[in-house]
Amino acid sequence: MQKNPYQITAQDVAMFLIQHNLSHSQETVLIRRTFHSLSDYSNLSPEELPIYRKELRIFSDTVRNSAILYELNPDEYKETTLILHDFGIEPPQEQNEDYLISYFKNIKLRLFSYQVLNCHRCKFRTLLAQLGYRHRSQSLIENMNRAVSALGLQVFLKNGIPCDLAKINLDKWITIRLKNQ
Repeated sequence: MQKNPYQITAQDVAMFLIQHNLSHSQETVLIRRTFHSLSDYSNLSPEELPIYRKELRIFSDTVRNSAILYELNPDEYKETTLILHDFGIEPPQEQNEDYLISYFKNIKLRLFSYQVLNCHRCKFRTLLAQLGYRHRSQSLIENMNRAVSALGLQVFLKNGIPCDLAKINLDKWITIRLKNQ
Protein backbone atom coordinates (compact mmCIF):
# COMPACT_ATOMS: atom_id res chain seq x y z
CA MET A 1 0.00 0.00 0.00
CA GLN A 2 1.36 3.39 -1.02
CA LYS A 3 1.50 6.15 1.59
CA ASN A 4 -0.48 9.32 0.86
CA PRO A 5 2.14 12.11 0.67
CA TYR A 6 -0.46 14.69 1.75
CA GLN A 7 -1.35 12.85 4.97
CA ILE A 8 -0.01 14.65 8.01
CA THR A 9 1.96 12.18 10.11
CA ALA A 10 3.20 12.13 13.68
CA GLN A 11 6.66 12.89 12.33
CA ASP A 12 5.35 16.04 10.58
CA VAL A 13 3.86 17.22 13.86
CA ALA A 14 7.12 16.40 15.69
CA MET A 15 9.15 18.48 13.23
CA PHE A 16 6.66 21.35 13.61
CA LEU A 17 7.00 21.19 17.41
CA ILE A 18 10.78 21.40 17.12
CA GLN A 19 10.61 24.38 14.74
CA HIS A 20 8.11 26.38 16.84
CA ASN A 21 8.43 27.15 20.49
CA LEU A 22 4.92 26.18 21.64
CA SER A 23 3.77 25.87 25.21
CA HIS A 24 2.80 22.42 26.46
CA SER A 25 -0.91 23.28 26.26
CA GLN A 26 -0.50 24.51 22.65
CA GLU A 27 1.35 21.29 21.77
CA THR A 28 -1.48 19.24 23.28
CA VAL A 29 -4.10 21.20 21.32
CA LEU A 30 -2.12 20.73 18.10
CA ILE A 31 -1.72 16.99 18.64
CA ARG A 32 -5.41 16.57 19.48
CA ARG A 33 -6.63 18.66 16.51
CA THR A 34 -4.28 16.85 14.13
CA PHE A 35 -5.44 13.48 15.44
CA HIS A 36 -9.08 14.51 14.97
CA SER A 37 -8.36 15.62 11.39
CA LEU A 38 -6.88 12.20 10.58
CA SER A 39 -9.91 10.19 11.71
CA ASP A 40 -13.61 10.74 12.23
CA TYR A 41 -14.36 10.69 15.93
CA SER A 42 -17.44 12.90 15.82
CA ASN A 43 -20.05 10.25 16.76
CA LEU A 44 -18.45 8.12 19.47
CA SER A 45 -20.51 5.71 21.45
CA PRO A 46 -19.58 5.17 25.14
CA GLU A 47 -18.05 1.78 24.22
CA GLU A 48 -15.72 3.43 21.68
CA LEU A 49 -14.41 6.10 24.05
CA PRO A 50 -11.62 3.95 25.58
CA ILE A 51 -10.42 2.93 22.10
CA TYR A 52 -10.34 6.60 21.05
CA ARG A 53 -8.36 7.58 24.15
CA LYS A 54 -5.87 4.77 23.58
CA GLU A 55 -5.33 5.73 19.92
CA LEU A 56 -4.94 9.41 20.83
CA ARG A 57 -2.36 8.46 23.50
CA ILE A 58 -0.43 6.33 20.98
CA PHE A 59 -0.42 9.19 18.46
CA SER A 60 0.65 11.68 21.13
CA ASP A 61 3.44 9.41 22.36
CA THR A 62 4.66 8.87 18.78
CA VAL A 63 4.78 12.64 18.19
CA ARG A 64 6.67 13.36 21.40
CA ASN A 65 9.12 10.44 20.98
CA SER A 66 9.82 11.46 17.38
CA ALA A 67 10.48 15.04 18.51
CA ILE A 68 12.97 13.77 21.09
CA LEU A 69 14.77 11.67 18.46
CA TYR A 70 14.90 14.53 15.95
CA GLU A 71 16.50 16.82 18.52
CA LEU A 72 19.43 14.45 19.15
CA ASN A 73 22.81 15.14 17.58
CA PRO A 74 23.89 12.61 14.91
CA ASP A 75 26.00 10.46 17.28
CA GLU A 76 23.25 10.28 19.90
CA TYR A 77 20.68 9.52 17.20
CA LYS A 78 22.76 6.63 15.84
CA GLU A 79 23.25 5.16 19.33
CA THR A 80 19.56 5.60 20.19
CA THR A 81 18.42 3.84 17.00
CA LEU A 82 20.72 0.91 17.81
CA ILE A 83 19.17 0.66 21.28
CA LEU A 84 15.67 0.84 19.80
CA HIS A 85 16.55 -1.96 17.34
CA ASP A 86 17.74 -4.08 20.27
CA PHE A 87 14.29 -3.66 21.84
CA GLY A 88 12.54 -4.41 18.53
CA ILE A 89 11.28 -0.84 18.06
CA GLU A 90 11.57 0.82 14.68
CA PRO A 91 12.64 4.49 14.87
CA PRO A 92 10.76 6.97 12.67
CA GLN A 93 11.92 6.90 9.08
CA GLU A 94 13.45 9.91 7.38
CA GLN A 95 10.89 11.63 5.20
CA ASN A 96 12.10 12.51 1.73
CA GLU A 97 9.07 14.37 0.53
CA ASP A 98 8.63 17.31 -1.73
CA TYR A 99 9.41 20.67 -0.12
CA LEU A 100 6.19 22.10 -1.57
CA ILE A 101 4.09 19.52 0.28
CA SER A 102 6.05 20.12 3.50
CA TYR A 103 5.53 23.88 3.13
CA PHE A 104 1.74 23.54 2.93
CA LYS A 105 1.69 20.91 5.70
CA ASN A 106 3.54 23.42 7.88
CA ILE A 107 0.92 26.08 7.12
CA LYS A 108 -1.88 23.67 8.02
CA LEU A 109 -0.21 22.71 11.30
CA ARG A 110 0.34 26.40 12.09
CA LEU A 111 -3.37 27.05 11.54
CA PHE A 112 -4.20 24.06 13.77
CA SER A 113 -1.87 25.11 16.57
CA TYR A 114 -2.77 28.72 17.16
CA GLN A 115 -6.36 29.42 18.14
CA VAL A 116 -5.99 33.15 17.38
CA LEU A 117 -4.41 32.57 13.96
CA ASN A 118 -7.02 31.53 11.43
CA CYS A 119 -5.17 32.32 8.20
CA HIS A 120 -1.75 32.64 6.60
CA ARG A 121 -1.24 35.83 4.59
CA CYS A 122 1.60 36.58 2.21
CA LYS A 123 2.30 37.99 -1.21
CA PHE A 124 2.12 35.38 -3.94
CA ARG A 125 5.65 36.36 -5.03
CA THR A 126 6.90 35.73 -1.47
CA LEU A 127 5.26 32.31 -1.39
CA LEU A 128 6.96 31.40 -4.66
CA ALA A 129 10.31 32.65 -3.31
CA GLN A 130 9.91 30.61 -0.12
CA LEU A 131 9.38 27.56 -2.32
CA GLY A 132 12.52 28.41 -4.30
CA TYR A 133 10.84 29.75 -7.46
CA ARG A 134 10.96 33.13 -9.20
CA HIS A 135 8.28 32.49 -11.78
CA ARG A 136 5.27 30.22 -11.88
CA SER A 137 4.88 27.42 -14.35
CA GLN A 138 1.84 25.36 -15.18
CA SER A 139 3.25 22.28 -13.43
CA LEU A 140 4.10 24.31 -10.30
CA ILE A 141 0.57 25.73 -10.15
CA GLU A 142 -0.92 22.25 -10.62
CA ASN A 143 1.25 20.88 -7.79
CA MET A 144 0.34 23.79 -5.53
CA ASN A 145 -3.38 23.39 -6.25
CA ARG A 146 -3.15 19.65 -5.63
CA ALA A 147 -1.35 20.15 -2.29
CA VAL A 148 -3.75 22.90 -1.14
CA SER A 149 -6.78 20.81 -2.04
CA ALA A 150 -5.47 17.54 -0.57
CA LEU A 151 -4.56 19.22 2.72
CA GLY A 152 -7.97 20.84 3.12
CA LEU A 153 -6.79 24.40 2.54
CA GLN A 154 -8.23 27.22 0.42
CA VAL A 155 -6.57 30.25 -1.17
CA PHE A 156 -8.31 33.63 -1.24
CA LEU A 157 -7.64 37.18 -2.32
CA LYS A 158 -8.62 40.20 -0.27
CA ASN A 159 -12.15 40.16 1.20
CA GLY A 160 -12.42 36.36 0.98
CA ILE A 161 -12.63 36.12 -2.81
CA PRO A 162 -11.48 32.66 -3.99
CA CYS A 163 -8.64 32.92 -6.49
CA ASP A 164 -6.95 30.94 -9.22
CA LEU A 165 -3.19 30.83 -8.62
CA ALA A 166 -2.54 30.58 -12.36
CA LYS A 167 -4.21 33.93 -13.07
CA ILE A 168 -3.43 36.25 -10.16
CA ASN A 169 -0.77 38.94 -10.22
CA LEU A 170 2.46 37.98 -8.43
CA ASP A 171 2.23 41.09 -6.23
CA LYS A 172 -1.25 40.28 -4.89
CA TRP A 173 -1.70 39.34 -1.24
CA ILE A 174 -3.17 35.88 -0.77
CA THR A 175 -4.79 34.34 2.28
CA ILE A 176 -4.62 30.61 3.00
CA ARG A 177 -7.28 29.19 5.32
CA LEU A 178 -8.59 25.81 6.41
CA LYS A 179 -11.56 24.78 4.24
CA ASN A 180 -14.03 24.56 7.12
CA GLN A 181 -13.41 28.15 8.29
